[in-house]
Formats: sequence, structure tokens, C-alpha cells
Amino acid sequence: RFRVLALAATPGTSLKAVQEVITNLRIGQICIRLESDDDVKKYTHDKTFEIIIVKQSSSCTAIERLLCELVTPLLNTLRHNNALGKAQGTAATLHPYAIIAAMERFHELRNGDHSMDGVFYAAREMLQLKSELRTHGIGVMTNHLL
Repeated sequence: RFRVLALAATPGTSLKAVQEVITNLRIGQICIRLESDDDVKKYTHDKTFEIIIVKQSSSCTAIERLLCELVTPLLNTLRHNNALGKAQGTAATLHPYAIIAAMERFHELRNGDHSMDGVFYAAREMLQLKSELRTHGIGVMTNHLL
């Protein structure tokens, strides 16, 4: 017998991925604790949150527009091949996870057909860059490219 103690904020992006972690680690029992639970509360400290909204620079806006122009033909290809499924939106509004979910559904519906994977990966990467640009700025986005 052995014991595994794991702390994970995000063990997976889907129930299937979480179940895979549970199965691989042979986890027999799961206990979830929140910061508000009595047995955790004594180890946490007060937090102060401040939201600061920063106006996006013209450089970021220009880069974001170019990323949207790059990803739009990829999204059109996916739509033309009925590969986006329920994913709705434009290059400006789609989240990278929507592409991942659409790819998983595409694989399931087409018996593991991976013919569109390159387009899925490229679209997800462009949307991820756009997301990083909006959230963290040009520096983090550039590091992602390298």
C-alpha cells in the first residue's frame, strides 16, 4: 500500500482527462478542500484584491488585428470541413479551448480522423497568442513564440 497526496488546481481540461489522472494514480478517494474550509482556513492569510484596468496600447491592438487576420482563414477552413462543431464566434471572440474541444469532438465523430489536426493546432496557437497578448502583453506573447 502507498499513499499519494496531490494538490492540483487543474488536473485536466475535461472529465475524461481528470478520470485518466485518477485511474493512472489509482486514486481511491478524493477530498476537496477550499480556502473557506475550517481545516484549511488556519493556514491561509487575508487577501486583498485590486483590479486595475489598463488600456491596451496601439501596438497591442495592431498585433491583435494581425493575429485575427491570420487565424480567420484557418477558422474558415475548419468551418468548411464541418470541423468546428458547436464552436461559435469569430477570430476576435473564440477562446483557444473552443478549438481544443472542437478537435476532440471532430476526432470522436470521425472515428479518429486526424486530417485536420494541423489546422486545429495552428488556429489554437494563434488564438492562444492573442489571448496572451491581451492578458500579459507583447513580452509574454513574444516569449511564447520563441
